Amino acid sequence: GDLVYDDGFAVPSTIVAGQTVSVADLTAGYVRFVPEPDGNNSMTPGPSYTSFAFQLIDDGGTSGSGNDTDASANIFTINVTPAQDLITTTVPGSQTTPEDTSLAIAGVSVTNPDGDVITTTVAVPVSSGAVNVATGTGATVSGNGSPLVTLVGTAVQIKASLQGLNYVPLADFNTGPAGTIDIVVTTTNGVSPDVATIAIAVTPVVDIASDGVTTDEATTLVFAAAGGT
Repeated sequence: GDLVYDDGFAVPSTIVAGQTVSVADLTAGYVRFVPEPDGNNSMTPGPSYTSFAFQLIDDGGTSGSGNDTDASANIFTINVTPAQDLITTTVPGSQTTPEDTSLAIAGVSVTNPDGDVITTTVAVPVSSGAVNVATGTGATVSGNGSPLVTLVGTAVQIKASLQGLNYVPLADFNTGPAGTIDIVVTTTNGVSPDVATIAIAVTPVVDIASDGVTTDEATTLVFAAAGGT
């Protein structure tokens, strides 16, 4: 990290060894410490994140063999406690599939800057069908092939499973000419969940079935498509 001088007027600058900072500037809060991105105590081998040495200088001068600077340096220790970084869930735009046809959904992924274990759920309305993800990626998958699938693992493992995401609509289910359902993808690190949705349109198709009728000899038969005769 860096010690930075920022008085709100000039461009902030890094404080270097030997630089003098007045008490007035310190009191005004012009000096601040900026840790490295995602930096914290766990990244350093010592008991603290970092430290710096400083010496006090008075304005009494050095006449009469006096000394206006601390004889030895003082040590200022800085500790940076870890914090959960925000996770993100990325999904594609709206999708369309015909009735009774499964849909492979590409472009779903999660990221986690901390790299620890997270949980992702993929859910569809119970009345609309089920979802499947890929297995064998290292993530723990439960509920595969149901309306609610849960994945536990690292972001890399979960992302690999989500690359095999499929939506399987229930038989004869559709959302009508203009309707949609939402696949809801939720990822959490136990602190703050990130939720994303994918709109799915399941278009209706005509169901055609074999049929048969009987008529008497020499009798005209009239077919009515709506009635199936």
